[in-house]
Amino acid sequence: MIPGTSYSPAKALIDFIKEFFEALAKEDYQKALWKLDVSEIRWTKEDLKNKLKEAIGDEKICSPLGFSRSASPKLEKTEKGYRLRHRLPVSGKWVDAKVIFEFNQKSHSGYFKVLLKGFER
Repeated sequence: MIPGTSYSPAKALIDFIKEFFEALAKEDYQKALWKLDVSEIRWTKEDLKNKLKEAIGDEKICSPLGFSRSASPKLEKTEKGYRLRHRLPVSGKWVDAKVIFEFNQKSHSGYFKVLLKGFER
């Protein structure tokens, strides 16, 4: 769960994604997974590694800090909150493969449940 606001969620959600990528760049899979809420998919370190490999092959996630180009994330409103598709940082650039998260706002609060839905090529 992460804090955010219903009137301007994009910044909080994008900040979360940056932290997620930083953890993956350091191959700290536990840290990448620690803010996820339980959903129909129970992510493990091995699941995350395998799904990343399916999405980007043997490439590694790198830190997006200092990237001058935008990843052009796509934030969509859903019935429960937001769905975010965000390109992955690989070898110093944004690639076409994306991570997909859902952020469902907890009733009567500024908090969002964080659900990793998977990756797409």
